[in-house]
Amino acid sequence: MIQQFLKPLIGSYLFLLLFLTKAIAQDCDKVLSDGVFNTTSINSSTDISKAFNEYIYSSDFSSHQQAIDAGLSVGTVVYGVPLQIGGTFSKQQKDQWRSTHQQYKNETLNSSQKYSALFKYASSDILDAWTTCQFNASASKVGLYGWLQEVSPSASILHLTWLPMAGDGGAPPKVTNSSISGGYRSDNINSPVLPNGYILLQGANGNLVGITRKPNEDLVVIVNTSRGDIPCYLKAYPKPSIINFSSTSANINFGESATLSWTTNRATQVSINNNIGNVQPNGSTVVSPQLTTTYKITATNTSGTINGFTTINVIPLPPTLTSGSVSFRTTDNDKDDNTNVSVFIKSGGNTVANWSGSDGHWNDNSDHGPYGLSIINHIRKDQLIGPGQAVLVEAPTGHDEWHFNWSVTLNFSDGSSKRYDWGGGNVDHDRTTITQPLP
Repeated sequence: MIQQFLKPLIGSYLFLLLFLTKAIAQDCDKVLSDGVFNTTSINSSTDISKAFNEYIYSSDFSSHQQAIDAGLSVGTVVYGVPLQIGGTFSKQQKDQWRSTHQQYKNETLNSSQKYSALFKYASSDILDAWTTCQFNASASKVGLYGWLQEVSPSASILHLTWLPMAGDGGAPPKVTNSSISGGYRSDNINSPVLPNGYILLQGANGNLVGITRKPNEDLVVIVNTSRGDIPCYLKAYPKPSIINFSSTSANINFGESATLSWTTNRATQVSINNNIGNVQPNGSTVVSPQLTTTYKITATNTSGTINGFTTINVIPLPPTLTSGSVSFRTTDNDKDDNTNVSVFIKSGGNTVANWSGSDGHWNDNSDHGPYGLSIINHIRKDQLIGPGQAVLVEAPTGHDEWHFNWSVTLNFSDGSSKRYDWGGGNVDHDRTTITQPLP
């Protein structure tokens, strides 16, 4: 059924789509040599209108989108289709929208509206190829045609050309209507693209119109003339792109640096978070994050914004010894006031922290400390806990016998602590040293 009713439409409604498709596969000069003079006028055939309405009325669409897509495929709209997403139409709904459409069956969209629908339906690749061919062939092509030249993201120039074909004895094209979407005439926002009755000058030099475009919208300009329609299309100015955003190293040790590098395209402003701020569109900078950090680059232009991300993983330093203390509890035998006590924290035979003092007389059952350790070497935790030792040395001047319990607390840079408690300590003139492991 679709083929039956669309057959009369192929030569007109779908001409533009077929025309654009050929532009990809064939040489531009050959495709564009005849301009638009041999295009069937979209509005001229009552048979086309009748066939389209029969097709719409007879089709059994099951969804709103299916009906809309069918309308776009022939360059117009379907009237009164009930909106029912994700479901099917009931018979009552179908009859209702068909009846609504029949009320408008004698209405037709003007050529500007139909061309706009076709532009939206055609793929961007086809439209790009068509626009490129129009521009490249402008020096030698004959016929009636036009194209939009991009000057900047927000400015363009409409080129309209009329060069008579061999044997063409017709009058110069006269503008009958014009429309624009996605922009406006630069010298007057309320002016038409070209006034009705304007006669196109032969050649391209006298038919130039400045257009201020909306960068984030497709620009469609349609000029209807007595000799045919001139559809012109310029796709929305692209958003910026981030070609590269990376670090010289994805992993660094704490305290090291890395270099961020970036390359963007079509960006008018570029910034990077984490206190870097605005940067040039292409560049690099050295960073020294203290923790694992994700950097975000933001590229902006008049059409929009795009972000990119890269992460630098910071490998923290192994925790190291930062401080410590030692405490004592004298039990059932006191320490004389002139008895000196020294504590050495050792690893591999080397002292990494110590404390030494007498602190006077220590009575039975009395507590003393904590006394802070002097840190000699900020040794790594894994080099101390396990292989390390705590060594206590008594240095009496007489024959002092001292009984006690003692403890050592070690603190590390990652915030962790390790406490050791030992009981039953007993030193005298003959036994002055006690050694304890640090498991």
